[in-house]
Amino acid sequence: MLSDAGRGPFAVASSFGGLIPNPGIVEGAAVALAWDIRDDLDPDQWSRIMIDRKELPPAKDLMSVRFSGLPARRAYMAAGSLVRFLIATRGMDSFLEDYRQGSIRALAELEAEWHGYLREVAVTPHERGVAEVALAQPSIFSAVCPHELAKLRADLSGDVDARDDARMLRTCRAILDIDEHEGQARAALVGALARSGRQAEALEELDALRSAMSAPKPIVAAALESYADAKWTLGKPDEAAELYEDLLAMPRTDGPARQSEVKKLALSGDPLERDLVYKMLVGQSSSPVVVHLAKALSTVRRDGLGQYLEARQLMGQSRYALATPLLEDAKRLGLPTERLERELSRLLGISYFAIGRYAESATEWRERGWIGAAARAEAERWLERIEYAENGAFNPTLPGPSLAPRAGP
Repeated sequence: MLSDAGRGPFAVASSFGGLIPNPGIVEGAAVALAWDIRDDLDPDQWSRIMIDRKELPPAKDLMSVRFSGLPARRAYMAAGSLVRFLIATRGMDSFLEDYRQGSIRALAELEAEWHGYLREVAVTPHERGVAEVALAQPSIFSAVCPHELAKLRADLSGDVDARDDARMLRTCRAILDIDEHEGQARAALVGALARSGRQAEALEELDALRSAMSAPKPIVAAALESYADAKWTLGKPDEAAELYEDLLAMPRTDGPARQSEVKKLALSGDPLERDLVYKMLVGQSSSPVVVHLAKALSTVRRDGLGQYLEARQLMGQSRYALATPLLEDAKRLGLPTERLERELSRLLGISYFAIGRYAESATEWRERGWIGAAARAEAERWLERIEYAENGAFNPTLPGPSLAPRAGP
């Protein structure tokens, strides 16, 4: 999109005649123009949380080659927010000139104004909790032994799929020897220890994880979920249900929270429902098997949970025409929790768009605006897509995704 304004062999923001790219401006522009939503937070919200935690990188680091030495989530979200604010306050032409030169003019003044703007951005305690783990990740290029870690993570994924707890324990230990803050490995370790009958060690790992953090965080929740799943696997459903209940009180993104809700619901149902949901969400079943299990679940429950779960699998295979009637059935029958209802409206919006039912898609997206700033931003992007799909052009009256005035190329 910005190659005409770039310089040098890569046609990007760069200095010294285009020979030295400025990654901060390049990546900040990409995030700003896409308005990248991560974990249901937009870049302004991420930046507000960072400034409150005194972790917001200085603008001189964000808009320079030092960008690549910053923790990844902080770098990308803050740079995107800053560039978006620049465009909104100084205009696109001013930004394009800065992009062409590979540097931001009057950066200190811009930074002060940006900080003032960020302090007015709304975030909730739940959103702050969700952000904490991602903000602790290492810098983009400074992770220890990245190639070895990548191999071990792939091994761990295979171990999980194979349900091989002995290998999982070895792989988790190897990962944690390299990076003790690797959340996925520590969470998997807790579950593998519990399933192996090493209850005391599993609790020790879980307690250590909890005490190492000042508040419940997604990484703790992931480990607790693994522990709860292990309890269910070991035939202790009542203990598992209590743990899932605890999980629902923790700050988490919607995906993991929805899984905990469904598991807890199943444990309060009859044995057949328990068995079906266990095989779907704990037993590592393949997508075709999950479709079969979800269809069976729809005959057991009176609500639309089975249809919803079946449709999710079909959407994962881009089979929107097959998924849409199931989603409509789920909406007609209702879902057992508000979180699942919210996700159902999002899936309907996507599915209707995919099969060309644009008016119905727009209705679903417009109804999501009350959920929060990130949901509004996502809805507005989809409304722009719908506008373009129907008319071949964007309506300039559509609102922007943040508190800043709308601005775009």
